[in-house]
Amino acid sequence: MAKLIYSLFTTALVQVANLGFGIAAARLLGPTDRGVLAYQVTLSAVIATLFSFGIGEAIAYKATAKSGAFPHSTYVVSSVVYGIAGTLAWLAVYPLVTSISNNDQYVAYLIFAVYPALNYITVSFVAWFAGAGQTRAWNIQRLLVQLAQPLTLACFILIEGPSISSFAFSIVAAHVLAVGVGVYQISIPSFLKRPRWVDMKEVFQLGAQSFGTRLSNLIRDNADRLIVGTFAASNILAQYVVAVSFAQIFNAYSQTIIQLYFSRIGATLNSEKKADIERESAFLIFGGGIAATLVSVWAGKWLVTMIFGDKFAMAGELAPVLVGGMVFSSMKALIAAHALAMGRPWLASKIDVYAVVPTIALMLFSVRFGGAFGAAYAFAASQAITACATILAYRTYRKRVGVSQASLTC
Repeated sequence: MAKLIYSLFTTALVQVANLGFGIAAARLLGPTDRGVLAYQVTLSAVIATLFSFGIGEAIAYKATAKSGAFPHSTYVVSSVVYGIAGTLAWLAVYPLVTSISNNDQYVAYLIFAVYPALNYITVSFVAWFAGAGQTRAWNIQRLLVQLAQPLTLACFILIEGPSISSFAFSIVAAHVLAVGVGVYQISIPSFLKRPRWVDMKEVFQLGAQSFGTRLSNLIRDNADRLIVGTFAASNILAQYVVAVSFAQIFNAYSQTIIQLYFSRIGATLNSEKKADIERESAFLIFGGGIAATLVSVWAGKWLVTMIFGDKFAMAGELAPVLVGGMVFSSMKALIAAHALAMGRPWLASKIDVYAVVPTIALMLFSVRFGGAFGAAYAFAASQAITACATILAYRTYRKRVGVSQASLTC
């Protein structure tokens, strides 16, 4: 219980810092520039996700196994290699999908080129700490990334004033700081060992199995914004992004529960206590989801306008729908965490693979005819359908495994 309270407290700090960063972007940049920044951040995250090759999921699994012979330099080198591919993709893709109209946007475009490699390393650190049950180190990593962003941004605003590039640089600077502290937390000698090709290959193969879940998270967090940004003006994208920021409050809570219980799931995989952990984590997410949905329906619009300003009243109307979608998404993420702890990430991942084309088609159709509201309803509907399918597949597998084990004992 102490770890849960501590993690929820740090999650609150992370979310406050994240909200503060979003509020600053909304109020200082205005709807148009806020939309441009949102498009850059979203596209860079999409490219980083596609070229991550599941390194976070693979490292979490290795940490759960507590392989003492596994050199940390392995995933650092992999992160750099994956990062180079991500950088080249970013430099090539961004000018093709949107125009760069001024020098501020161009500088931000160059700054985001280094984001993939830094993101992979910090994701690997968080995954290792979570899988190994090192709650304090995991929370420090999360806090560093989120708290350093507004602090760095404040320094740049005092010197040059608000701009898209100042926001971009603060994001990259926060990841640089997190990487440095992460190396110190694990110990510098651990990263001086020669990386082993066998381990790099194993990380790649294990991460590739979680491609479906990773792709689903990509669609959940980014595809809707890219589609809205493509078919709607920048100020409409800003409204949608602000609504998503509000909905992410619950997502941060649910991810905390999942990460906190992941190491316990792995440690008790063959224990009778596992069922209790499953019920406990599911109850915390489901109960929190009901509370978050009710709050967003009753006071969502008032909260959004109070926090982000009267210019974002439309975002307050979108928020309840997106919160509902986040609840279903969290249920699916919980099942994916259990499947990964069992060493069967494909069990949950395959549902996401099957749902990719229908989900994107639904979003394209909804955004084309319903704008930002169409995207919100499409997001909620797609997450509800895939969550139900994932739960059904997981229960079917568990039942089949239980029957097989019973037959072996007879």
